[in-house]
Amino acid sequence: MGETQHSPGRIGQETTLRAAIRGLAISRMLGAACELGLPDVLGVRDSIGIADLADRLGCHQGTLHRLVRTLAALGVFAIDAQGTVAHTDASRALRGDALSPQHLAARFWTLPAVWAAWGKLGEAVRTGQAAFPLANGGQTFFGHLGEAPADQSLFRSFIQSGFAGRHEAVASALTLAEAETVVDVGGGSGALLRAILGRHPDACGVLYDRPDVVASAPAVLDSPGLRRRCKVVGGDFFRSVPTGGTTYLLCWILHDWPDEAAAAILRSVRAAMPARARLVIVDRLLDADPGKCDAYDLLEDVNMLVLLGGCERTEAEFNALMTASGFAPITPVLVRPMFSLLETRPDGPSPPDGAQG
Repeated sequence: MGETQHSPGRIGQETTLRAAIRGLAISRMLGAACELGLPDVLGVRDSIGIADLADRLGCHQGTLHRLVRTLAALGVFAIDAQGTVAHTDASRALRGDALSPQHLAARFWTLPAVWAAWGKLGEAVRTGQAAFPLANGGQTFFGHLGEAPADQSLFRSFIQSGFAGRHEAVASALTLAEAETVVDVGGGSGALLRAILGRHPDACGVLYDRPDVVASAPAVLDSPGLRRRCKVVGGDFFRSVPTGGTTYLLCWILHDWPDEAAAAILRSVRAAMPARARLVIVDRLLDADPGKCDAYDLLEDVNMLVLLGGCERTEAEFNALMTASGFAPITPVLVRPMFSLLETRPDGPSPPDGAQG
């Protein structure tokens, strides 16, 4: 007999699907709350009447009440019949005074340019091209950040917040021989390299990224124990990479790029590497069976398409890149949700610059 209209299973499925479809509204409400400063104006333990709260935020009282009561129904904030508003554990996590990951996430994912990019997902799927330029006048994601300082600052803070302890997790999983030189290619402000050098006091490091990016590195690396062991170099990893390292890092870099561009980065790294050096890649590693993949990893794969035209990759897809770029197949050292640590070494002569990924 077929499933009845009132089947509990069907009701549960429809409720879940309805909530997923309306998720855009919830994201936008959370982003608006953080944009307005609501989680911070409401003290950690305070209870404030809606009229007072509206006055402090410079908001219309009636519409603020509607926003708060809807979020409260979802467990974010609490409001009683008298209109007194207080925090819940969920809303406290949105406070921006400590630049919490959830506060930064709510603001970043609801930036107008990012929001617009997801609106072009269908076209991105049809064409295989990044959605961000389609929604933002042809401007790439990183090009946009270069012209929007506030968005760039938010993005950098968001990326640096990451998941708790990610730099320390990578540093603890990375085994270094005595007196190695680690070249962190695309290493940003140097937070990961700092964690690695802190754990390996005999190692030296080279932080390499665009000049405007590494300009913020001294604040992270400027300490007596690190200053003498770390060199900061600005440049373009599509053109060249510093030579002389024993371990080269590409951490959360390759997934930003489609295959051809990722292979170009790898060829630059390969050209700089001594024969006995190794390359360590930190990225998500997808299982070839989608049913065995972490759902968040797959969501991030689609996000790479939307914002950058990049992708998360399976082991076979990584190995295809390695072969095209003069490296041996990868060896997974650590595989976990959110990130994996992969190693490879040069394999034969460095391929010509024109090799295809």
